[in-house]
Amino acid sequence: MGQLTLARFRGDTTFGLVARIISTFAGGLTGAAIWHISTGEAKGNPYGLAVTCAVAFPFFFYGRLYWPGPSVSNMIFFTTTALVGIHPLKKGYHWG
Repeated sequence: MGQLTLARFRGDTTFGLVARIISTFAGGLTGAAIWHISTGEAKGNPYGLAVTCAVAFPFFFYGRLYWPGPSVSNMIFFTTTALVGIHPLKKGYHWG
């Protein structure tokens, strides 16, 4: 991630790197919240996750298109949210 944020000035490079790290962390937390909402206290099932994603993803699509700020940070946030939120094989949280 460091090389992808290289810019002409140090401040731009630092901002790009910090924004990407914060976006990754926030996306992970949001994805974990989606996962927890879909499973609750039980093991969960794919149907609960599908319903939760069907409710949340339209808001994410709108935010991805119209959220102000650097576009790369938005892409990282929403991609991380989707990957963490729908990953079914987390340790201890699977449908098996």
